[in-house]
Amino acid sequence: MVRTYVKKVLAQIQTGNYADASKALVTAQPVLDGMARKGIITKAKAGRTMSRLNASVKALQA
Repeated sequence: MVRTYVKKVLAQIQTGNYADASKALVTAQPVLDGMARKGIITKAKAGRTMSRLNASVKALQA
């Protein structure tokens, strides 16, 4: 489930559309947090993934 949402964000980043990429990121963040809470992934991995995705989305805006 985590990989699916991350792939959706990365696909929107590849298209270069900031609005769609930011919407996909907003959808993916609670999923990553939930998986970290359940222990499926570590908190560090969730934070690192969100940080990298957020930086990529912000780079589209610039």
